[in-house]
Amino acid sequence: MKSKKIFLSMIVGMILFSITACGRNEDNADSINETQASEINIAEPEDETNIVDGENLEESQSIEEANADEIITVTFQKESQSFQADDGTEILTAKLTYPIVAIQGNDEIAKKINDDIDKEIKSFDSAIQETLKMARADYDFYKSDGEFEFYSYSIESDYELELKSENVISFTLLDWYYTGGAHGNYGTRGITYDAVSGKKITLDSLTTNPEQFQTMVADQMVKLSKSASYQERLFEAYDRQTLMESLFLENCWYLSPSGIVFFSDPYLLGPYAAGTIEFLMPYEDISILKPEYLYQGNYERKVFFKDIVEKDLNGDGTAEQVFVDVNYSEEDYTATVTLSINGKEVPLDTFFDFPDQEYYLIDLDKNDPYIEIALQDYGPSDDPTTTFIRYKEDGTTILLGEITDLWSSSNSILSKDGLIQGSSRLSILQTWFAPMYWKLNGDKLEKVDEEMYYPYENSLTENQILKNITVYDEMNKTSNSTILSSEDGPVRFIATDDKNWVQLQTQDERSFYLFINDYFKVESEGTLFEATEVFDSLVIAD
Repeated sequence: MKSKKIFLSMIVGMILFSITACGRNEDNADSINETQASEINIAEPEDETNIVDGENLEESQSIEEANADEIITVTFQKESQSFQADDGTEILTAKLTYPIVAIQGNDEIAKKINDDIDKEIKSFDSAIQETLKMARADYDFYKSDGEFEFYSYSIESDYELELKSENVISFTLLDWYYTGGAHGNYGTRGITYDAVSGKKITLDSLTTNPEQFQTMVADQMVKLSKSASYQERLFEAYDRQTLMESLFLENCWYLSPSGIVFFSDPYLLGPYAAGTIEFLMPYEDISILKPEYLYQGNYERKVFFKDIVEKDLNGDGTAEQVFVDVNYSEEDYTATVTLSINGKEVPLDTFFDFPDQEYYLIDLDKNDPYIEIALQDYGPSDDPTTTFIRYKEDGTTILLGEITDLWSSSNSILSKDGLIQGSSRLSILQTWFAPMYWKLNGDKLEKVDEEMYYPYENSLTENQILKNITVYDEMNKTSNSTILSSEDGPVRFIATDDKNWVQLQTQDERSFYLFINDYFKVESEGTLFEATEVFDSLVIAD
């Protein structure tokens, strides 16, 4: 059984990492990466119910990742499956997040991209079947042996949008699986499309001079590998050839607002704890990049702590030298972030709990001369923030404000000059999140208050009504009221003013407003109850 488990694990790993295949030192890596998806031809059952012992499709939902007025929109579809053994024990969960691209006035190009994505989805389906075989065999072994506990296996494949412009749509695809052991394993693949032709963009097609481009990339990789932040993450100081053989590969790069990002998976150049190691080549350093592939949005550059970068922050024509680092106290484990500009430490009037090891230089508004510094913090408990700092002409700094999201999050975008959209936790009823906006007004970044906030699709869970509740036709307790009972459920919470009112929808699609007392209390027949006593599936987190 042990040898069989190893063999099956190898099969699953081969399927998943033949899709990612990043950082492999193979002479024919390019040709393999171009053809491997179509070469995987593991037979799939005609009827999916034949291979599922329990509930199969548990979740399917769409999340819009673009504004409605944009020419190109990307909608993410989420699906999950659960597989059980004959005795009902869950032995495998599978999750998939994949994009659907729409292009106004050009359905043919969108279909070409979506068809290519569909090939990747079919490869993931094959990996599920092989993982399921292994999970069943291992569960039977552990059950008969009785000495060890079986932990349910997991497999996931997740696309993430890295860049969307008129000419480019760039994704990363992360494949993760757990088949026992201390932790799961994962690999990443970069997939970038030409939004005009629908074809994949290759390294050779990125620039007007591929040979010169390779030389420029190699120089940048060597330079980065010698910096302090990379020395902490790499196994050793690699030479030029090793870096290029490990990183300059098709599917091991993507386009971002900051530039071209090359990356390697865990264990290839650094330990598992170092995660995916990225090597960024900023657009400003790539003079031979084809114009159609240059990022046209506001300037943005991702920088790792301890890496020195030079950029004109205040528009005076002189580049400032920026350096950011973090020190951790061994006594109370607190983090102190230090920012230095031109060798002079800048006082930060803000507190960081768990600062991210990367920060950003961002031009929040092209109409002013500034490029802001954005410091990210994960917060104490799912409370991320990004703090924005401006360097003035007189050499002083101003704390503009913060958003309650990481700038690196896929939910955070610069909607237009001076207007940031990000994700924020809503403050009433339960733990849920919605898009919110912050506007730059002079030297202040301020939250934009709205009448109603509309939660993300994945927050719209259905809740059974456990106690009768009073709801209203309008956000006014003097408006017409209705009593809802369990027969009206389940209900969905679709909007809120984030103060006292939540708009809900019954199972027959009637819409009402629920009054919330003291953040989490709901009135039922004249008595106030905790919301969790009234609804059965609320999400409550610390």
